[in-house]
Amino acid sequence: MKRFLVVILTLIFAVSAFPLYAADNASIAGFKDVTENKWYAEAVAYVAENGLMTGTSETAFGPSVTLTRAMTVQILAQIAGADLTTYTKTDFVDVPEGKWYTSSVAWASENGIAEGISDDTFGYKNPVTREQLALMIYKFAAKYEIINKFSTPTENADGFADADKIHGWAKEGVDWAVKYGMISGMGDNMLDPRGTATRAQAAQIFYNLDYLKNNSYLPPDTADFDALTVEESTKTRVVCWGDSLTAGGGSSASQYTYPRVLATISGLPVRNYGVGGETSGHIASRQGCRALYVAPVVIPAESTAVEIRLLGEDMEPTDLGLFGNAGLSPFTIAGVKGKFFYNESTGKYLFTRDSGANNKEVVISRPTRVVTAGMQTRTTADINVIFSGSNNGYSANNIYKLIETVDSMISLSGSDKYIVIGMTCLERMPDIAQINKMMGDKYGDNFLDIRTYFLTDALADAGIEPTEQDLADIERGEIPSSLRADDIHGNDIFYRLLAEQVYKKIVELGYAEPNA
Repeated sequence: MKRFLVVILTLIFAVSAFPLYAADNASIAGFKDVTENKWYAEAVAYVAENGLMTGTSETAFGPSVTLTRAMTVQILAQIAGADLTTYTKTDFVDVPEGKWYTSSVAWASENGIAEGISDDTFGYKNPVTREQLALMIYKFAAKYEIINKFSTPTENADGFADADKIHGWAKEGVDWAVKYGMISGMGDNMLDPRGTATRAQAAQIFYNLDYLKNNSYLPPDTADFDALTVEESTKTRVVCWGDSLTAGGGSSASQYTYPRVLATISGLPVRNYGVGGETSGHIASRQGCRALYVAPVVIPAESTAVEIRLLGEDMEPTDLGLFGNAGLSPFTIAGVKGKFFYNESTGKYLFTRDSGANNKEVVISRPTRVVTAGMQTRTTADINVIFSGSNNGYSANNIYKLIETVDSMISLSGSDKYIVIGMTCLERMPDIAQINKMMGDKYGDNFLDIRTYFLTDALADAGIEPTEQDLADIERGEIPSSLRADDIHGNDIFYRLLAEQVYKKIVELGYAEPNA
C-alpha cells in the first residue's frame, strides 16, 4: 500500500440562506452533537472560537452535514480577513446581488480562488467536492503566500488507488494538498476526490489552513503527550535532572556521579538524567515541560534506522540529544516506541523502532510531539532533584527564566517532592551570590545552597586541610580547588559531598527516613 497522510480533510458549513450565527462564545460544550472524545473536537473548538464556522443551530454543529460551494468561499474569505464591502456583484447567473453569499463568491472569483462550475454558473448550492476544495485551498495559499515549512513524506496523490479519478483541472491542487498535509485518504488507500465533505472534516481542514496561515506549519500532533498520566505510587524514587554536574563531569570514575553515590548512601532507587553540555531548556525538554517535536517523516515497518529532524517548541531544529540520551531515549513518536541516537560521523539524528511482528509503516504528516523516557515514568512519590542552569550564563536580571523553567518541571512532575540545587561557579556567573539568594527566596526549604556549603564546611567534612590555593579560592568566592576537577566540574570528593548534602535535605524535608 502506498503512503498516505493522516490528516483528515474536508470542509463544510451550514447550508443556509441567511447570515452566520455569531461565534464569539461558541465552544465544544455548546454543541450537543460534539463531544470531547470525537476526533474533530479540537478543530471544532478552534473554528468556533475563531469565528470561522458556527453551528447549524445554537446548540448543534452538524458534523455530518455537507458543505456548499458558497459556504466554502465564505469561510475562506473569513480566514483571509477580506474586506467584502467592495465585492457586490458577479457575472454568475445564479449569484444575484444582495444575497448573503454574493460578496464571498465575488471575492473568490475576482481573486482567482474559485471558478464557476461553468462559464456563467457558480453552483453556490452544490456540495463542494474534495478535489474542488483542494484546488481552492491551493489557490488560496498561493494568493496569500502561505507556506508549510514541513512538507509531508508524500509527494503527490499518485499513490492513491483512485488517483485516476482526479480531474485534470484539479490535479495540481490535489497534489499540493496531499504533499502539505491538507487532504488525506478516506481509508483503504482511497482519496475519493469527487466525493463531498462533512462539516466535521471541514472544521479540520479550516483549522489546518488558518493555523498554517499564521504559523507556517500545521497544528502539531500532541496525542501521545496528552495521553500521559502520573502514576499513583507510594514507592519513593529519586529522579535527578541536570547537566554535567549531574552526569558526573570531571570525576575520575563513573561511580562518583552524585546520583550513584546518593543511591548507595540512601538505599533509594535513583535515576540519573544528567547530560553534559545541556542548557536548562534542553533539560526541560527531556523532562517534558518544554515541547519536543519530530518533523514529518515515514517510520518504516522494519526496525531499521530512519533519519529524523528533531524540533524544539519553537519548531526550529534543536541539538537536544547531541551529548547524551539520559531521560530521552527510548522515546515514542506517534505511538511508535524506539531508540533515538545521534550519529556523530554524519551529524544526523536517527530513530529505530522496536521490533514487532505486526508493525506497520507509519506516516507522520505534521510536527508530532515526542514522548521521552523521562516523561513516561513519572509517579506521585518521585523526589525530583533539579540541578539546572550552569550552562546558560544566567545573571540576576534573567534568573527568573530559570525559575519559570524549574517551576514548570515541578508542575509537570506530578509530585510535590522536590529539591532545587543552586549555582556553583562564580566564573560562569558573576552574579552568583544574588542569583542563589533569589532562588533561595523562591524555593525556601526546598533549595539546597550547595555553593555556600562548599565555601564553608565542605573541606572539613572531607577531612581536607585547605591549601593556600583553596583559601584564595574561598576568599574570592570560588569553590576550593581541592574539590574541583576544572573551573566548573567537581572531583570525586565534590560529588560525594554533594550526594551527602542532597540526602541530608531529603531527610530534612521528610521525604525519606534516615538510614539506621
